[in-house]
Amino acid sequence: MLTAVLAIAAPASAQIAQPTLRSTRPARGLFGGGVGDVSQSLIFTASLGGGYDKAEGGQIINGPGLAPIVSPPWVGSHVVAMTALGYSLSLGRVHAGATFDAHGRFRDGQSNTFSGMGAGGNIGWDIASRTTLSASQGFSRQPRNMQLFYGGAFDATSTPNTVFDLSGATSLADYTSSQTSVRFQQGITSRIALNAGYSYLTYFGSNNSTMSDATTSTAALGLSYSIAKGVYFRMGYGSTTARYGASSQPVRYNGLVMDGGLVFDRALSLTRRTSVTFSTGLTGARDDAGLVHYFVAGRGTLSYELGRSWTTAVNYRRGVDFDQTFGQPIVMDMVSAGISGDLNRRFQASAGVAGSWGSIGINAGASGYNAYSASADLRTALTRQLGISLSYAYRHYFVDDQRSLPIGMQPSTDRHSIRATLDLWVPLFTRARRPDATR
Repeated sequence: MLTAVLAIAAPASAQIAQPTLRSTRPARGLFGGGVGDVSQSLIFTASLGGGYDKAEGGQIINGPGLAPIVSPPWVGSHVVAMTALGYSLSLGRVHAGATFDAHGRFRDGQSNTFSGMGAGGNIGWDIASRTTLSASQGFSRQPRNMQLFYGGAFDATSTPNTVFDLSGATSLADYTSSQTSVRFQQGITSRIALNAGYSYLTYFGSNNSTMSDATTSTAALGLSYSIAKGVYFRMGYGSTTARYGASSQPVRYNGLVMDGGLVFDRALSLTRRTSVTFSTGLTGARDDAGLVHYFVAGRGTLSYELGRSWTTAVNYRRGVDFDQTFGQPIVMDMVSAGISGDLNRRFQASAGVAGSWGSIGINAGASGYNAYSASADLRTALTRQLGISLSYAYRHYFVDDQRSLPIGMQPSTDRHSIRATLDLWVPLFTRARRPDATR
């Protein structure tokens, strides 16, 4: 009930709807199942492999007063390595999780290596039958990227995904980020609930320029009224303050989120396999001149289950994102679609496409952009712990005015990437839940 309202308590990054795999097949260790109903688990995963890239070149901004750098087109092979360690805990009223992951990517024939490292954790506490508190924290160090154009966000109820796929890196320059989010829910009656949330995001560049540093804080408060199961009315208010640049006179933007309307989140009556979720809202962002610009915001998802294991999903979202990459708010529309499922007991496949468009900045004459992406994955289990993955990804974006980009970014790119990896999944520790334990 609270998810849509409290989404305004975190940076409003565009999220791509991804189908959720259903645990209908046995021994799905590599595919996210396989440990059963446990109260604790410690899982180690690793991947090693390589692939082939093709990317266009272009001019890269090199700082004020400096000539642009010309990045040549790239065609060649690469080696990739990834490792992660994840812990989960579920004991009665307390739920927690933590992750650590590291990625490395080396291009053949070049001396540079892309690398990223991150850690995150989350905890939830059901204080009483109508009172819950949750929080998350994440840290990362990774190359600059345009992940915003293709989706990605964090919230207070799940462990942050701190490191992005390095195939989307657009610069050798790194940045460090810290993400904090807290959420509180208090049920007033069986139908009415009070929701509150706060998030704080810091961003530090690695080019020794304070202009690339930024912070964003968001606070939100809302009420929801349950009309029926999966159908409720909500109203809320939030405030976002974004501070770009660590100089004595940083650029500040204030955002006001007035969120309200009907939320539908349940299966359609026509079929139990189809579900629809939608919500609406209004966002106001104050520019550096003190003027407030208002934008209609909202999101909707349509999903459909196919057979025993296949799921499709279509998602649309519109909102204002106070992203640290560009030093100003971004008005974004995004649409995406995906499908995933089991081909048989050992093979799993998924595919997705997405497109986004909007403006970088909220003032008149702001620079526009468009971005498109597509991906396909095929995985097979050799054993319960060992498997092979084959994946393909395509990314494109184009920004009208390269002056709106941070130092070290290309104004456009078209990138194709294909790779194969050997994947390892090892449960280092698991503890089964007691039959009489609270779930």
